[in-house]
Amino acid sequence: MLFEVEAFDDLLDSLEPTIRRQLQALVLEFRILGGSMASDQIKKWQQEENLRKIFQSAPEFLCRGEIGKYFFKNEYVSRVKKAAAKMEFSLKSKNYQLNCYFNGARRNRPTTCWILESSDGIIEFLEEENNPAVKILFFATADGGNFFQLKRLVSAARELLLVEEKNMIYGRVLEKESDEYRFKSEKLLQKNLARKKDGLSRLHHLYLKLGAENLDEDFICWRASAVARQVQN
Repeated sequence: MLFEVEAFDDLLDSLEPTIRRQLQALVLEFRILGGSMASDQIKKWQQEENLRKIFQSAPEFLCRGEIGKYFFKNEYVSRVKKAAAKMEFSLKSKNYQLNCYFNGARRNRPTTCWILESSDGIIEFLEEENNPAVKILFFATADGGNFFQLKRLVSAARELLLVEEKNMIYGRVLEKESDEYRFKSEKLLQKNLARKKDGLSRLHHLYLKLGAENLDEDFICWRASAVARQVQN
């Protein structure tokens, strides 16, 4: 088996139309390949290996998200919940399917993320045990791009998530409007995503202004050490 059907459909939905059609054609060609000749079997094996490389190299992504209630996962998340309540944040779970290559095939694997929500907006994050870094999936302000709400959300994320063994929060800077969390103002969206002379978007610069540092491939991060220095000062 090269892929689970649902995972393959989700992968196709994530691709640009031209690439999507090419992959569909390759899979169809693989399915109709046959024959008892050795050359037929070799061609089918070669096509299978090509498809396997494609499924293995395709980026992982989360899909099919459904919000659920909080449940106990580990002590770290439990402590985040208690601290968040004091800052007037609620904590909910969000159940995704992680579309990835696993055990020789493209599959959807159940993955739990978390949503911190307050009147300023939401912080959606992925926490993995034995991983000192917490991935921020979204900062979404309640008023669709309000800078002061974003500032408070970033500050809360650093205070709530950079604790115990967790020493970094990181995420990719938004490059287009998310299907998950829409901007209320198209004008503000375009303003935030517009590139400056250095090639970075206005939103990217806002994160840097809020203490972020650049990582590779459009990722940014905040480190626990930077938080500690600010507290000391």
